[in-house]
Amino acid sequence: MIKIYQEFMKDLDRLNKIIMEGVVQISKNLGISTLCEGVETEEKYKFEKKAGIDYSGLLVLQTDFSLYSRI
Repeated sequence: MIKIYQEFMKDLDRLNKIIMEGVVQISKNLGISTLCEGVETEEKYKFEKKAGIDYSGLLVLQTDFSLYSRI
């Protein structure tokens, strides 16, 4: 498993998105799953799923657990 450090998710700018998508693509090509830390908002969760990241390392739980029902 490849773990994507939470600092990439903290500031979800264009460069960090490109880096994370690249890491995911490389890991998929190698047959390795990915985990991303720092998924704290709905926007970050949606990006994580769109990018193809396999697992979430949630730091903050929200009261709306329906957001995480697919994990």
